[in-house]
Amino acid sequence: MVTAMSLFAIFIGGLCVKGMAKRFKQAIIPLVVLLYGVAFVMISVTHLLSLVILSVSLIGFGFGLVYPMLMGSIMEAAPKSRLTSAISMLLIFTYLGQFVTPIVLNGIQLIGVSTLRGTFLTLGIITGIAFILVSVYAVSKSTFRMKFGSNSVG
Repeated sequence: MVTAMSLFAIFIGGLCVKGMAKRFKQAIIPLVVLLYGVAFVMISVTHLLSLVILSVSLIGFGFGLVYPMLMGSIMEAAPKSRLTSAISMLLIFTYLGQFVTPIVLNGIQLIGVSTLRGTFLTLGIITGIAFILVSVYAVSKSTFRMKFGSNSVG
């Protein structure tokens, strides 16, 4: 049930990506990171299956927004002759991330976090820090574009 809802949320996120990207522009990536952080913290504190499903759905929705945007960025940035290789690299790193995730989660125990709730709370804190960094980057990138009128800054 939880996995099914996550996959459904990915689907919904994919359907919403165009409208959300147009509406939120540079803020979309920080908002997705914020969604992840909120979801991780919710998982760490909840005792209800419904809130676990909601949390996992938030993560899925965020992934559904980000993945098509990454694909679009790759298609814009890569030369046509290297496009297949570039998309393959995105897929490779996606699956590598899925492989490495359990190793990272187990590694969190090395810093003294011994419970699953603590692990998700730690992920929430790390994601909160990432949200701040990504937000600062997005604002500085937007400010640079407004100041210098450049659309080519990646």
